[in-house]
Amino acid sequence: MELREQLIHSNISFATEIVDIQDNDNRAMNRLIDIIADVENKEFKPSKFYSFQLIPPVVLILQLVEMTMSSIGNIFGIFQTAGMDFDPYYFLEKYVPYIDWNDFKNKSEEYKRKIDVKTGVEAVENGALSGGLTQQQQ
Repeated sequence: MELREQLIHSNISFATEIVDIQDNDNRAMNRLIDIIADVENKEFKPSKFYSFQLIPPVVLILQLVEMTMSSIGNIFGIFQTAGMDFDPYYFLEKYVPYIDWNDFKNKSEEYKRKIDVKTGVEAVENGALSGGLTQQQQ
């Protein structure tokens, strides 16, 4: 277990380093495209309309999120044990800023509505079917 934690910590450090290098490369690529447009006498800066981004190392980023969420879960447990009222989304927005928590919350609510609608439709269909069978049996 201790070796796993060390590996995860090493991977997170490695991922952070890669992301920092990629950020520099992303800025340099976008700046280079603007310079090329300037040399070609274009009347606009391409970076105002689009940007090039390298994809971060997803597996390593997921390990970072997993470790962070594990720590957050421990902190939530402490808050609940202490009987402290808190807004979990505020806490997550504040201390896990690399995830868009508003988008996450909206998508979660949308998913819940879809499930509720599906459950409601199935309940109506099942009720109609059983009601129909009862009428046929009479």
